[in-house]
Amino acid sequence: PEAASGLLVLVSGATPEQVRQRLETLQAQLEAARQRGELAGFDLPLTLWPDPAHQAANLPRARALVERRQAVFAALARAGFSAEAGALAARVFAGWERQLTRTPLLWPEGAAARRLLARCAVHTPEGWLAAGSVFGAARPPAVDTGAGGGVIFCGWPLLGEALLRHVETHLGWLTAGLMGVVAVCLRLTFGRWAAVGWSFAAVAFGLFLLQGLMALAGGSWNLMNLTAVPLLLGAGVDYSIHVQLALRAAGGRFVPGQHPTGRALLLCAATTAVAFGSLATSSNAGLAGLGAVCAAGVTAQAVSALYFLPAWAYPARRHPGT
Repeated sequence: PEAASGLLVLVSGATPEQVRQRLETLQAQLEAARQRGELAGFDLPLTLWPDPAHQAANLPRARALVERRQAVFAALARAGFSAEAGALAARVFAGWERQLTRTPLLWPEGAAARRLLARCAVHTPEGWLAAGSVFGAARPPAVDTGAGGGVIFCGWPLLGEALLRHVETHLGWLTAGLMGVVAVCLRLTFGRWAAVGWSFAAVAFGLFLLQGLMALAGGSWNLMNLTAVPLLLGAGVDYSIHVQLALRAAGGRFVPGQHPTGRALLLCAATTAVAFGSLATSSNAGLAGLGAVCAAGVTAQAVSALYFLPAWAYPARRHPGT
């Protein structure tokens, strides 16, 4: 099974013999990687996986022992052991006798063996699959099992990275489409493209401020906090619309703390930031990171719209009386 800080390694093959060969090759390479310090340890199911060579050598010996079992029971009786004392030996002989009538490869039997095998061996229509664990490795170690591969490293750390790359690729197209729709809506709202450009500039600068805050705090984007991007885009566009309409109505004279729209937006942004910021105290790291990014992003968008947008759109008329 995969450890919390480890990776799962899957070894596939068309036959159990092929899987066994790949496991043996993988074990040698993982041991070399462990000695180089690339990983802390590993666990492969070689002990449970059948070895055709060993079985071919052991079956004749087991057959000889089964044929002599009566002599073994007689020796136990002469030594003073009761019939119950030989019950375990009788079960061992019976198990060997059943195996002698079967065709290799032979797999471990019994309830305990079945539980263990269910965790590390699977037979599918495509072939066989063995599962092992690699501990203390941030990245999959480089291995070469020959032609055909058959070795795959997986786990939550790798899944998170793969999903993040996938989301980042599609997020760009999604954002571009969203901003195209927003641009049309803003054009219908303001009636001129210059105002649309100021809204986009305010949103972009808010995201720039957020990125700066994240860099100062040592944060980074991940699969969880990327979901905040559409929310921040919507909040930034909303703030820019209210500010530009207020600027137009007041002839460019706008002070956030004095204008009714400015005070309303300050209150709205503050309550939203506090609500999201409360998630930063969550014991779940993903939820805490999402809350922190949302709180910082909403604050950055509000600052950009309320304080920078008026200075850009009406540089000479930021204050009453100018």
